[in-house]
Amino acid sequence: MNPIDTLHTHRDSYTKSELEIYHFIIKEPYQVIRGSIDRIAEKSSTSKAAVVRLCKKIGYEGYAQFRFEMSRYLLSANKEQDSSTIKDDLEMITNQYADFTKMMTSTTSLEQFNKATDLLMKANRIKIFGYNRTGFSALQFRYRAAKLPLDCEAITDTVVMEDVGYSLKKGDLLFIISITGSLPLYSSIASYAKTVGADVLILTMNPKCPIAGYGNQVIYLPYISRSQQDSFLDDQPIMFIAVEVLLSQLALKMTD
Repeated sequence: MNPIDTLHTHRDSYTKSELEIYHFIIKEPYQVIRGSIDRIAEKSSTSKAAVVRLCKKIGYEGYAQFRFEMSRYLLSANKEQDSSTIKDDLEMITNQYADFTKMMTSTTSLEQFNKATDLLMKANRIKIFGYNRTGFSALQFRYRAAKLPLDCEAITDTVVMEDVGYSLKKGDLLFIISITGSLPLYSSIASYAKTVGADVLILTMNPKCPIAGYGNQVIYLPYISRSQQDSFLDDQPIMFIAVEVLLSQLALKMTD
């Protein structure tokens, strides 16, 4: 992944000063290869330490490596434009989705999916919560799980969520599929689930997911809509693929 996309991907985890640096670099990327770290800090009204911290947070050893990669990327982009080899929209969009699908290996692991399947297999009852667009992911899991077979229920209405959530018991599993995990009802029900001894599985794209502390297992996915500026790409394809990975691992275990 190029340095610009990498900066976008980690945006939700930035501190206030790191956000100032991020916005400056996105607006003036060539300043990175033309100026020093002192200039970046000055122009973003932050400090050298903050610039270095940002570079390390997004996976570089320091500013020097980030500057080198930025230089290589910007020069390469110019060459592609000059040689008229810009990919058509269809190829560009499919490649972006493919890249973010591959990014799942850096935000999560097969071990985490395996732990999630263990929770699913031992549960007495499985209640899958998904609201708005993530409701489709909850329904996808429900429909596909029926072929395993796995007895579960998908709930996409908040009124029903409240009724079902507060009926959870020890041995049940609350499976929340949420891009941000910020729905207040989720925090309330997840807290209740832990109190009564039910397990909680969370599938999210938010590295600062407010309900993560309630989860027996939390799976973090790449946040595609937040990592591409001026992009109309949607998060649901990544959610669907994650659900399929989870179901595939579940099917392997259930047929052993």
